Amino acid sequence: MRAPTNAIAPHLLAVDLTNQLPYLLRRAHFEAEAVFAEMFDSLAATPRQSAILLTVAQQPGVSQAMLSDQLGLDANTLSSIISRMLRKRLIRRERSATDKRRYGLQVTEAGKRQLTQFLPSVGKYQQRVARRLSADEREQLIVLLQRLLGFENL
Repeated sequence: MRAPTNAIAPHLLAVDLTNQLPYLLRRAHFEAEAVFAEMFDSLAATPRQSAILLTVAQQPGVSQAMLSDQLGLDANTLSSIISRMLRKRLIRRERSATDKRRYGLQVTEAGKRQLTQFLPSVGKYQQRVARRLSADEREQLIVLLQRLLGFENL
């Protein structure tokens, strides 16, 4: 392996990944996913599937386009996840009563059962993810992330 050129050598020591926001966000995401897998292993669901299921339950008839915007998932990724959830019979598509060209998503009975298992532990999940923070720090982090993502006016 060749040694770095002299032009980048000073920058190599100046960059500490543990002080880089994108790196920290990615690591926090991985840790949150690991905690989710541990806590909700019996659901055989992913955090994205759970977010979709929760959003569809809160907004029956929501379109995939609206869901994509709300959850920040690109259309292809969302479509793939929705297909898996349809096969698991957690959700179903229904034609809109007001616009026959449009389909909306609904939670099935199996999806409601999964939510019944998931929802009571959401607070505990958040506490586990933020276990190294005080309650005030957790709230401050939530506010800062909301601002970072432009959610403060939602």
